Amino acid sequence: MSTDSRTVKYEFRPGITRETTPYAAEGGWFDGNRVRFRDGKPQNIRGWQKRNVSTFIGTARQITTWSSLDSTKYAAIGTNHKVYLETGGSFYDITPIVSIVSVSACFNTSVGSFDVIVSLTAHNIQQDSYIEIENATTVGGNVYFDGDYQVSVVDNNSFEITYVSAAAATSVNAGNATINYRLPSGELNATGGSGYNAGTYNGLVAGASVRAWNVPATSTNVEFDIRKWTFSPFGEDLLINPYPEGRIYRWDESNGTGTEAVIVSAAPTVTNGVIVSPIDRHVLALGSTDQTGEFDPLLVRWSAQENYDDWTPSVGNTSGDVRLASGSEIRCAINYSNQTLVWTDKSLHGMQFVGSPLVFASTQLGDNCGIISRTAAAEIDGRAFWMGEGNFFMYAGQVNVLPCTVRSFIFDDFNFDQKEKVYAGVNSEFEEVTWLYPSAASKECNKYVSFSPSQNYWTYGDAIWTVWEDSNVFENVLTAGVSVSIGETPPNYAYLYNNEPNGVYTADGALLTSFVESGEFDIGDGDDIMYIDRIIPDFIVSVGTLDVSLITKSHPSSEEITKGPFVVNNTTTQLRPRARGRTAKLKIATSTAQTQWKFGTVRMDMMADGKR
Repeated sequence: MSTDSRTVKYEFRPGITRETTPYAAEGGWFDGNRVRFRDGKPQNIRGWQKRNVSTFIGTARQITTWSSLDSTKYAAIGTNHKVYLETGGSFYDITPIVSIVSVSACFNTSVGSFDVIVSLTAHNIQQDSYIEIENATTVGGNVYFDGDYQVSVVDNNSFEITYVSAAAATSVNAGNATINYRLPSGELNATGGSGYNAGTYNGLVAGASVRAWNVPATSTNVEFDIRKWTFSPFGEDLLINPYPEGRIYRWDESNGTGTEAVIVSAAPTVTNGVIVSPIDRHVLALGSTDQTGEFDPLLVRWSAQENYDDWTPSVGNTSGDVRLASGSEIRCAINYSNQTLVWTDKSLHGMQFVGSPLVFASTQLGDNCGIISRTAAAEIDGRAFWMGEGNFFMYAGQVNVLPCTVRSFIFDDFNFDQKEKVYAGVNSEFEEVTWLYPSAASKECNKYVSFSPSQNYWTYGDAIWTVWEDSNVFENVLTAGVSVSIGETPPNYAYLYNNEPNGVYTADGALLTSFVESGEFDIGDGDDIMYIDRIIPDFIVSVGTLDVSLITKSHPSSEEITKGPFVVNNTTTQLRPRARGRTAKLKIATSTAQTQWKFGTVRMDMMADGKR
């Protein structure tokens, strides 16, 4: 080291800041992927691994965990096609059966074909939905249906299903069976309608935003909602409600995993959400039909106390309803302390049990703080957090906008057409709230943003998950998503994952990349060109190696010059970048699978090198 050089120590603030330029973010971190900060220092997050080697059908939109009185642990997963239970390492299909028909002389096979046409007059089955076939006779020589099959609608009187092997013979209108109609599948993506009932009608001349007589619209501001679910445990059982405008169903734990959820016949005929209130255990229907059968998207109805099957108010029970005064629809609710927080698209309300005669008191807690999706709120340490359309919010006695150092970065790269897919979850181990969301170029959740309330920092990164459940029942956070191995997962199938199990730093066995990059910092006072001869690294690299790069510039608009990456392991004592510039930034990245790293403080040897 030259006698003119000096050693300078650089400290960086925790969290990522993207609300300014890289130079204005001096002293902090400007970019990253899959990192968190502990005691103010960055480290890579742990990875994930399959909890169950089996797949489930569809894309997960809801997950809930609970346990029975005998400590059996359950996870319920709702997809655009089905509802599953996971327990004991196995999946069980508990999707409600909504209709049962006995059929005869209806199966049509062709020798050598896997496809079977079912003739059934006015079948009313929706495209891509599932049916369960039981008690079938063999047709086509070897075709014996037993189980669930996805339907491809041919016309109003016939549909097609696919068998596991080709028919050995041709048969026409043959065979008998019992067909159980599963609850119809829902939309995977939010889509705009088109055709004769969509768009603005002009009646004379079609234009850019209007259509004339006999001209179908090609675009519209009318959207078909994606299939979402709300799950709420009721003791050992599970209450289930499909969105949009579904019924309330109940899975009875005492009947075992081989049984489906069944309809709660006395509950409202249309409901957009369900939750069991804390302490007093009323079932709340969120956005519901009233006593006359009229649907009101702002109406909250509740059952009698401790009775999910009694919804008619009387002097002998506590059932009732209240209409929220703000917004156009109820979006979601979570239990918070001794009340239930209810969000509309515009406001936040609190519903608290107060006993007879009102039963519940409803108070508006905030306005202009609506929630972006039905799954975008979470509670941790006595505070509720949610994502709105362009801001984050917090409630802890009053509603506040949550300052966010990555707000523009998130919402400038956001697919608002698919905003209903935003999913919030908690990682109580690290005291974090995480939102999964779709970036502008994706129809599915492929990114996450996390906030640490206890340490007050934000991070973000890439994700493969669509739902998230904290480790309050199972030993790890549970997530669900597609496999990262291309071609491994069949279309419409996904896995349940243990997220961040101890000692796992791979993406289900594959390389899990991570990096963090600082804002630009002055070398010296920012006037002279400085020469950086040596970096003294301060890392803990428990497994694997790191790539460390130093990136310099002479002027704000100058081309960046990268020195490195230098490979660092737990025995590395120094790096020799021999870099020149007025400003620099540091980048730390994983380079090998199963790498576990923590960063401390960086020191650099530098000396003046003129004013060029």
